[in-house]
Amino acid sequence: MTVKAEQMLGRYRLISEIGSGSFGAVWLAEDTWLSKRVALKIPHNQTIDFAVLLEEPKLMAALEHPNIIKLYTVEKESGTMFMVMEFVDGHSLRERLKAGPISIDETLDIIGGILGALAYAHQKGIVHRDMKPGNVLLTPQGQIKITDFGTARALGAGEETVAAGTLFYMPKEQLLGRITPASDIYSVGVMMYEMLTGKLPFFDDTGSRVIQKILSSELPPAPRSLNPAIPQPLSAIIMRTLDRDLNRRWKRVEELQAALEAFRNGQPIPEPPAAAPPAHPVYDRFSKKAPRLADTLGRTLDFSFKAAYGSRGRQDGQYMLPTDVAVDGEGRIFVSDAVRSQVLVMDSAGKPVGTLGMEGSLLEQGLKFHNPSTVAVDRKGRIYACDTKNCRIVVFGMDGEVVLKFGRPLVVVGLHEEQGVIGFNYPRGLALDEEEGLIYVADSGNNRLKVFSMEGVPIQTFGGYGDHTGEFNGPIGLAVGAQGRLYVMDSQNYRIQLFDRGFRFLEAVGKRGGKDGEFSRPPTGLALSVNEEMVVCDDTDKMHVMTAAGAFLGYVSGPRSGAVTPRYYSAVFSGTEELLAVDEYGCQIHQFVLKEKK
Repeated sequence: MTVKAEQMLGRYRLISEIGSGSFGAVWLAEDTWLSKRVALKIPHNQTIDFAVLLEEPKLMAALEHPNIIKLYTVEKESGTMFMVMEFVDGHSLRERLKAGPISIDETLDIIGGILGALAYAHQKGIVHRDMKPGNVLLTPQGQIKITDFGTARALGAGEETVAAGTLFYMPKEQLLGRITPASDIYSVGVMMYEMLTGKLPFFDDTGSRVIQKILSSELPPAPRSLNPAIPQPLSAIIMRTLDRDLNRRWKRVEELQAALEAFRNGQPIPEPPAAAPPAHPVYDRFSKKAPRLADTLGRTLDFSFKAAYGSRGRQDGQYMLPTDVAVDGEGRIFVSDAVRSQVLVMDSAGKPVGTLGMEGSLLEQGLKFHNPSTVAVDRKGRIYACDTKNCRIVVFGMDGEVVLKFGRPLVVVGLHEEQGVIGFNYPRGLALDEEEGLIYVADSGNNRLKVFSMEGVPIQTFGGYGDHTGEFNGPIGLAVGAQGRLYVMDSQNYRIQLFDRGFRFLEAVGKRGGKDGEFSRPPTGLALSVNEEMVVCDDTDKMHVMTAAGAFLGYVSGPRSGAVTPRYYSAVFSGTEELLAVDEYGCQIHQFVLKEKK
């Protein structure tokens, strides 16, 4: 519904629009019964479920604090739902920033009011998730009022959600879809930084670059380096609020309040109390130093063939074009079949026990695939399938029901592809980094690697077409090592590229050729042992065993299926002593036993 000035909504006369955001518009209005000015927040989309529209007012109704905007009531008139709130006849902190420099004392006064409101909200189990200058109002009497709880979340609603908030003020864990009160503390730190220096700690005109800076190990300049008038203790307090590591950041608002009070009184700044890592830690993947590749070397491996599962056909236990294999914690085997357009499930002995997806060319109601090329399983038992021709990732729960889908075909306008990380162009590789809560997708047709949270929230993209390091030509298989190193099968460049958790290039191994450690066909898949020896498939009858540094260790091969010579397309380790490999031509899964030579 479109509204305009002087329009009546029940007893409220609209005067002027005073703000607008992604969720709704805020209007100055008059309560004609009480002759009182109020603020009406009117959601833009009035067609969504009424329970969703009530989420923000329900949270606000639980909050009664002098530094939080009051919610009076929620009403619905002529099909339009709106919130009736306290009107603040003042200006926002954003407007105050535009007016000129803010002194240290004024900054601390404003931040003190904000922290008082946040401490109260956190005690009520509510995290704001969008603390920024535009959501802080200053009254003519100098009082602070926090507003806009549209992205707020109750802690009891779960620790994982979609990313929400304003990018410049969001910490890493919030980008990854995690909820913690320390996220609001980070946002307050960004505001303090901006108030005292006039700059944002992480800024760029391109959103994807801002995301990269937030996720990276890059530290912003210390506030004191930008404004020498800032005392060193205060600069240190601000830098701690911006720490990516949740174990080093102030965890509770009360800790930050105590630190700022000590600073004002000229006392030593108290250290935050040590705490155990959270249940779902968000590690600083850029500060971790990956072990040197040479540290993983020194073994020679031997494999013996144990069994073959399956044959060509469309019956249970048969395949038409197997492309990838994965194993869960209970030993169940999952095989993606590109022609049958299904993920076929076997028990640990190779007996068929079910299928995921229906054979067909369209993804209807989340059930059908079109050329699923890759499959992976996480520690919770969720199955991830790369649905190549539908350009999306489909995630199944343990009961076989679809729990998540994300991605879409890449948009091409003229000769220019869209920028960003949402669209895919023939994705053909997928790997999970569960420590970091990340999903890597090899977008083969776009020659890029795309990074998502476990909830499908886009985070980063890197790569591009070429043969230099960090560039790809048909990336297909992916794997993540124990230390978070990412292995990329750069197929048409006949090599494997390694990257650290910061997406920085580490190593390139392999090349085209017929010698040991060289690939006669484009490499397509690899399995990593617990010590990160690689078993590399290049769609031939022999798999290459190599160290992470590229040293050749040997070959692995199994028997023919009748007159058909095996062609190994992908592989995975099952535990520490077994290897499962996809024989694409023989339509089988070959099982090998790994033995370590003394």
